[in-house]
Amino acid sequence: MDELTTTYSGLVALLALGVAAISLIINLILCISLVRAVKRQRRLTNGNNEANVEQLLIDIRDRYDSIKGEQGQQADLLKSIQAKLKTMKSKIGIHRYNAFAADGNDLSFTIAMVDEEANGVLLTGIHSRDQTYVYAKPVAKGQSSYNLSPEEKETLTQTLR
Repeated sequence: MDELTTTYSGLVALLALGVAAISLIINLILCISLVRAVKRQRRLTNGNNEANVEQLLIDIRDRYDSIKGEQGQQADLLKSIQAKLKTMKSKIGIHRYNAFAADGNDLSFTIAMVDEEANGVLLTGIHSRDQTYVYAKPVAKGQSSYNLSPEEKETLTQTLR
């Protein structure tokens, strides 16, 4: 039996050393994992070790609800602004011309100011040697209830493009 014990005692010692080495490796892996978990927890709690994770989640949810409410208000405001923009006279065109071939330069003009729905006004200034006359004609849906001169029609067409 002594012979058997001495033969296997070296093997048992080697086996114990192998188990201890494996235990040491596993222990190192667990330590590294623990350090990483602690770093993630500190990042989550902004470095405050006393932070309650439940309270942290409640605060995040409250901020989310607040932001969601503000986003709804901003969406409503944006819709309102877009509706107003459609009615602004954002399309403007001008056409200068010589109303009387015998007189001077291109001092007569027509200005068209319309919105996205083609509603607006035409302003025409007819310049002669002695006087200048200015006329305003309303425009609704790209048409006027008044007769338009060829220059006014051309200006309105250019502006609506």
